[in-house]
Amino acid sequence: MPSKASQVVVLVQHGDGFLNGLVPDFARMLDDQLSASSALGSILSERSYRGDVLRFNQWRGDRPIDKALIEKYLKHLSRQDYSPSYITRILASIRWYVNRIRDLLLDDAILRSLLPPEERKAIIETAERCLVAKTPRGSRAVGIEAGRYIPVTEFHKLMAECLQDDSKAGARDRAMIALAWQLGPRVHEIAGLTMKDITLAKGTAPGYFVRIIGKGNKQRPVTPRLVGNAARYLQNWLAVRGEAPGALFCFISYRGNLRRLDKNLTPKTLHSILKDRVTRAGIPSTTWHDFRRTILSDVIARSGLTTAQHLAGHSSSATTARYDCLWRENVQEAINYRPDAPSPTSAGHLKSHHK
Repeated sequence: MPSKASQVVVLVQHGDGFLNGLVPDFARMLDDQLSASSALGSILSERSYRGDVLRFNQWRGDRPIDKALIEKYLKHLSRQDYSPSYITRILASIRWYVNRIRDLLLDDAILRSLLPPEERKAIIETAERCLVAKTPRGSRAVGIEAGRYIPVTEFHKLMAECLQDDSKAGARDRAMIALAWQLGPRVHEIAGLTMKDITLAKGTAPGYFVRIIGKGNKQRPVTPRLVGNAARYLQNWLAVRGEAPGALFCFISYRGNLRRLDKNLTPKTLHSILKDRVTRAGIPSTTWHDFRRTILSDVIARSGLTTAQHLAGHSSSATTARYDCLWRENVQEAINYRPDAPSPTSAGHLKSHHK
């Protein structure tokens, strides 16, 4: 396990990009600030943002950070055909990093004593300029809109493929996919589920309340209930997994043995599992987020935007609206139900009109 000091050296390999050598041990102060940041909430988010910052710092070398350099890096990523949603996340990570540096410059008494006021003011102004950097313009669908709606026939094909697999991995994957179809959590929310997050619901038919912890370590305002066949798939998986505490969905070895119940699957592993199942089922490319797009599209159509917003755990209904994959069909349907224009009375009437 690398020490905290070695992690700092890797993260800011060529200096922090702002003070570079002006303040002794600034890298350590910055790392403490990043670790103490409450802006991200979950460990997975912090790990993801740190990885983004590391790659940015490796790319820039010893060049100082400014708005132009950040936008140049984002354009560099765009030319490599990274998705707009990925580039937007990179920008958010860099802003998080710059904000932590800015906070230190504003709040830390040691820095105020070491840096002349004018120099500190100039660095803060540069940092604030960095915070208004923008992603490059592009014509590709951005983030949420880039996915697709999963027809129920394709979902059935996917489940049929999983049902052919009578191994422990088959039981686990059926439960995960059915849960994604019925509740629409994000991939990291599925990966992060533990035994503490599920509660058996009272009743003759199987049912489970599933506590979902979303972005910013926030719990959904309504704890959804898994019912029907989806609940039965989860029940079957729990019979295989057992009731020991730890991750709800765990690793399974090539020999079919459960591994490390105390360790959750990673989103990367989940993506690999779904990609393999989708390929075997012979359906178009499908992601975990497509399940989320599908359920939110259905809920918007059936129950309205507000209900879908609460299900998704979004703070803004505008974000939820961007998940709607059925709006084109709904627009055309609304047009079809409009009163038709009166029919032309006769060809002669049209001729007289144009005299």
